[in-house]
Amino acid sequence: MVLGRATHLTWDPELEVMPALSPDGRSVAYTAGPPAKFQVMIRDVAGGRAVHLTDDTTTGQTSPAWLPDGSRVFYLANAGVFSAPPGGGPARPEIHGDTLTPIASVTFSPDGKQLGLSRGDSLLVRGPDRSVRGLARIAEASQCSWSPNGTFIACASGNP
Repeated sequence: MVLGRATHLTWDPELEVMPALSPDGRSVAYTAGPPAKFQVMIRDVAGGRAVHLTDDTTTGQTSPAWLPDGSRVFYLANAGVFSAPPGGGPARPEIHGDTLTPIASVTFSPDGKQLGLSRGDSLLVRGPDRSVRGLARIAEASQCSWSPNGTFIACASGNP
């Protein structure tokens, strides 16, 4: 197996975690800043400076996930899910939050038609019609990722 070359992409003075490479491989979205004030940043892999995904600098943002067509970046904020275009622009709410059981992870099916999300001890799937169904019970599921063939969703457990 050949992994390719490693390239240093970020130099932010604070913590940088949860990277997500864009579908075309040209940009990376990641969570940066002090944990109490995390923001989603976008950086061109070829270089340049990182920019905030949104202008909202008061709400903590984490866990960026690209739509498979690259048109939007989804992220977690206010216990729910929001999205914004990667080039900047207004954020829009996708799934409203619930502070008692906040959403801990989002992932897309390879075709972009379904959204996997973890909330509490449940792994859920939102279909193209926006209906949500339960898929599995997983304690403290986070950092979920849909397999490239669309068959599986893998999640970390016990590390929210």
